[in-house]
Amino acid sequence: MTTTTPACNSLITTQPVDFIINLSDPVDPTTVQATDFTVNGIPANSFVLSNGNATITFHYTSSPVTTQGPQTMDIPAGAFNRASDGQPNFAFDCTFCFDTAQLQVTT
Repeated sequence: MTTTTPACNSLITTQPVDFIINLSDPVDPTTVQATDFTVNGIPANSFVLSNGNATITFHYTSSPVTTQGPQTMDIPAGAFNRASDGQPNFAFDCTFCFDTAQLQVTT
């Protein structure tokens, strides 16, 4: 994985239903499943491939981000395969934080 939306270690103020994973190489579309991706242990409901199969947008019918604080995105090792040579993906795990109010400096 090269980048994500929401970004790893970021702070968000809304509860997303779409999570974007950008890959360094195109994925074999026959090996991807919505349940390959979880947020807080909750699997996605669907996914869409784009960018020549190098971007996966995982979709939830309702946001898995239900409480403020740290949130964890996860894809286990071997969940899907690279299109060029069939090699499985490495494990992916990162966190971001949900807070309804961003920190502000007060004087």
